[in-house]
Amino acid sequence: MDSIAKKIEARIGSWERGKVFFISDFADLGPAEVVRQTLNRLTKTGLIIRPGRGVYCYPKETSAALRLLGLGDYSEPSTDEIAEAIAQRDKSRIVPHVAYAQYQLGLSQQIPMNVVYLTDGSGRKVPMGKGHGILFQHTSDMSIFAFNNKLMQLIVISMKGASDGELTEQEQVVIAEHLKKVSKKDFDNDIKLAPERVRAKLQKLYEVH
Repeated sequence: MDSIAKKIEARIGSWERGKVFFISDFADLGPAEVVRQTLNRLTKTGLIIRPGRGVYCYPKETSAALRLLGLGDYSEPSTDEIAEAIAQRDKSRIVPHVAYAQYQLGLSQQIPMNVVYLTDGSGRKVPMGKGHGILFQHTSDMSIFAFNNKLMQLIVISMKGASDGELTEQEQVVIAEHLKKVSKKDFDNDIKLAPERVRAKLQKLYEVH
């Protein structure tokens, strides 16, 4: 077991800080229970952190300024980093669902307790502690994975989910600012993936800038 533990620790030490990983990343080194025990021990020693059930991270060091503010020596991975690592492990694709897409764009200031991603893989919930979690919701709509531009993807998802189908003046300003970062080539390709009612509004907003 000591030999397996040393190999696990050595592998972690060879990774770039910030890497999110799982017990399955050490399947070639030994039984899952031995790996789990080793990771539990390394969590207690502070070499790694466990941001969620079955989710581990070799954390990045925080800046000197943040340490002076008492925010700890290491930083937690972002929700997106964790979700992307899970998706990569499961060989699936994900996109933020409406509420989280709106939050990422600055259209909403409310952080969802459970961040939802649409996926072409299996649905599941990953508890993240303190009542929070990451929810993967299976979708059969493959068009949402066809966008060339991430911003266009988030914008279309957000606008499709608008409760009344309308945008406030401030929301239009926010979206127009984001559209400035989208190339004409990407816009012309991705606009085809938007529903007709969304497409017309985006065309007007894109022409403004």
